[in-house]
Amino acid sequence: LVSHYYDLQNYIFLFTPNVFVMSPCESSPGSLLVGCLATGFSPAESVNFKWMDQRGNSLTNFIQYPTVGTGNKRLKVSHITINEAEWNQSKIICEAGHPSGKVTETFTTVVLHIFLFLVLVTAPKSTSVMCVIEDFYPKKIDVQWKVNNTNSMSQLKLERKLNDTGHYTAYSFYEVSRENWDVNTQYTCEVTHRGEQFTTTAYFKGKSSNVDLNPSVTIYKPDSMDKDHVSHVCEVTSPKLSDVYIMWRVGKESYREGTNSAPIHQKHSTSVLSILTMTKEEYNKLSTTISCAVKHASMDNISAPLQASTSQSKQPELSCD
Repeated sequence: LVSHYYDLQNYIFLFTPNVFVMSPCESSPGSLLVGCLATGFSPAESVNFKWMDQRGNSLTNFIQYPTVGTGNKRLKVSHITINEAEWNQSKIICEAGHPSGKVTETFTTVVLHIFLFLVLVTAPKSTSVMCVIEDFYPKKIDVQWKVNNTNSMSQLKLERKLNDTGHYTAYSFYEVSRENWDVNTQYTCEVTHRGEQFTTTAYFKGKSSNVDLNPSVTIYKPDSMDKDHVSHVCEVTSPKLSDVYIMWRVGKESYREGTNSAPIHQKHSTSVLSILTMTKEEYNKLSTTISCAVKHASMDNISAPLQASTSQSKQPELSCD
């Protein structure tokens, strides 16, 4: 919505800016860069930025750039660096001062609730427990594994991926020893992020699978749904995994893509993971199945995709066709 006023003394129109807070990015370890954009204002150099904390105190470590563009395509940008201490505040306020008045937008430094869950990953001649860590920022995390409440150092790999919301998802793998393949064992994944610890625990009885060169497709349902969203994991695994295309389908809706990991190379197999996330409200309304369909490079174009399905009321299916 553009508001405009007429300056009778100077005989000019004053167009009030539209102000937007831009998506943050990590500028350096422990620092977050937040931008503020003003558009559609007049005259050209009529906007000046100011940044404040939630108590109205001025923040001075910001930069503003000269106006660019003309007419309704005119814009001006300012950005500020937020340090670790300022992250703990709930709000950072951007104010665009203009002769017609002040326009403010608020960047809410939401305290993210990291979501953890464990999945047993069974591959030919090996078994691992995977800890999926969702919705954290900034990138740095530390992961510690415990087996039957004893610290362990057998983490295979920690992979991180930036998702569409600007937050990170990570996967940590713990290789199950042969003596625990047929024993019900307690696994604990402890994640430390910005000094706060998050923990999830589950019991698994792992065992090796028979060698099969065809990919297996498995859907893992979350073992906990006490958060405001629900995630399903689709795992595609093969001793010789070629390029794969993973699609999700909810009921009869169109296929859609999830968030996919890079190939995860283990000793005897390679896996790719895809995560489908929906709100808890959406999930509770479901009365149909959730399917994960996979096409891989060794399949011809007319072959039906490999598929695994699940729903709220049944256990996940596994497909090895």
